[in-house]
Amino acid sequence: MLDTARRRVWLTAGYFAPKEPLLTALQLAAGRGVDVRLLVSEKSDHPMLVNVGRSYYEELLRFGVKIYEYEAGINHSKVALIDDDWLMVGSANFDVRSMRLNFELNALVRDRARASELDCVLTNDFARSSRIALDEFVRRSRIQRLKESLVRPLAPLL
Repeated sequence: MLDTARRRVWLTAGYFAPKEPLLTALQLAAGRGVDVRLLVSEKSDHPMLVNVGRSYYEELLRFGVKIYEYEAGINHSKVALIDDDWLMVGSANFDVRSMRLNFELNALVRDRARASELDCVLTNDFARSSRIALDEFVRRSRIQRLKESLVRPLAPLL
């Protein structure tokens, strides 16, 4: 569905450790003008996973993906809003463990009214979050870069 989205792809995830196909699909969608937004939690019950997720930010930001970190607490929601008709809700994060090991489940629904409701919720969540700017992100400290580099290879295990 990411390959056919025309207007928007808005995703939220408690943990973000995507495999290459998802990363590429998000980049390609943003590259063709789709409003691609990713909302992740700034805080986590697994702080290492925050650094794993951040290790992917620069690759996404360079393609025009808008990344927001939720600051009002821990946002552990897993939803997707695609265009104006499709939404997905469930328990699976965008990582290997959720998709292949934990027997988690997401429901994909085509319902314009529910999608509109989710639009309102996500718009509010984005407003309560900090948008990550590429020019600021590339200036992060060497220590932060090192943390991200060290944990990224562990992403499939976390």
